[in-house]
Amino acid sequence: MIAARYLHHSTLKPIALSLALLLALFLFFAAADLLNDAVSRLLSATSLPRLLLLQTLIACEVLIPSALYFGIVDGLGRMYRSSELVVFYATGWSEARTSLTLAQVLIPAAILVAVLSMFVRPIAYELSYALEAESAARFEPESLVPGRFYPLADEEMTLSVGGVDGEVMLDVFVQTEGEDGSRVIRAREGRLLDWRADAGGERVIELTDGYAYRLGAGTDHEYTYERLQLKLAAPSQASEVRNRRAQPTAALFGSDNPKEVAELQWRLSLPFTALLLGLLAVPLARSVPRQSRFRQMLFAILAYAVAFNLAIIAKGWVESGVIGALPGIWWFHGLLLLMLVLLMRRPALG
Repeated sequence: MIAARYLHHSTLKPIALSLALLLALFLFFAAADLLNDAVSRLLSATSLPRLLLLQTLIACEVLIPSALYFGIVDGLGRMYRSSELVVFYATGWSEARTSLTLAQVLIPAAILVAVLSMFVRPIAYELSYALEAESAARFEPESLVPGRFYPLADEEMTLSVGGVDGEVMLDVFVQTEGEDGSRVIRAREGRLLDWRADAGGERVIELTDGYAYRLGAGTDHEYTYERLQLKLAAPSQASEVRNRRAQPTAALFGSDNPKEVAELQWRLSLPFTALLLGLLAVPLARSVPRQSRFRQMLFAILAYAVAFNLAIIAKGWVESGVIGALPGIWWFHGLLLLMLVLLMRRPALG
């Protein structure tokens, strides 16, 4: 139908422009963040582009619903301001029919978001963690900057040096975290040993002439040493380290851990978020001829900010156990649906 094709054309272009703008902004800030952390996270130059790509894939599960929302608000808003939708509705076209027509775009987009959130997201997190762990496990003393703290061994160890003399680290500070508590270690110097078969294929930091504090419930004590060896996870092992964000979606089903429940519901809910935000944009796009575009967009941005923060709050409540698996984070989508129903009950014109 000509009217449906025109609606698609009028909204697809602003959706594409919104997505391009959001991607450009994300890439700019993500790249700046990666470059800023490259030294402290010991990231290699070759891993930065791959990490940026993986972070972008993860972000698309939120960027696509956002682009749908802003693109539809902008596209339909232009049609309202130019009186095109006034003509549509005068011929018997309805706002509900506009929503059904745009659903032909929203449903495929929601399916894409589902694929990204349920399948691409855990794989991207796993690969990004593996890249970070591999870069950290392959660091050399010459690359260390005195006074900077470096997370190592999947962030279970923090290293800082007062200086570097060739392959020797001087005035070494190390903090480690484990099941038996944490240790704070100081050493006059330290060396990074090669891969060792007797260490299970792991790399070893050997510290010389120092003291350490073991901190734990009722076990705080200090001891001195002449030589102390600390193991670093090998890249092959570090790539297997998973947290809930890197777990396959199927592995999260049946879990009663609140954080895993929140992670699962977040993944499952994103396609519905994309669909509801897109439909909600239809009544929010209403405007009168010659109304300021920026005023309308400002209102849309404020509404989006409120919705986004409510989604984060809902996820946080489930993670912390404030709300159980039911209603979980689904109350947020119920609120969006209620807003959609109330706005659609109002006449589009008048």
